[in-house]
Amino acid sequence: MEARIGEPYQVDARTWACPAALEGVDGRYPDIFGDGSMQALSLAMGLIATRLGHMLENDAQLVYPEDRSPWNGATFGAANPAARIVHRRDD
Repeated sequence: MEARIGEPYQVDARTWACPAALEGVDGRYPDIFGDGSMQALSLAMGLIATRLGHMLENDAQLVYPEDRSPWNGATFGAANPAARIVHRRDD
């Protein structure tokens, strides 16, 4: 599974949109719209964070793709940000 957030793009004079996807789980979501590029990006990031949170609440586990070692959320920011594969603990 890989989380992807695309570059915000302008739809009209006031509206921006941002692509977001959880490949391998939900696929691509409908583009997320906001009143500006930062709002669209922030809402897309929030969607991914919320969806990952729900998965973790249901016994999913984030691991590093290189060796499938568990990712520790307590070290977020200090650890390798490439932790992106999600699998069930019983895998």
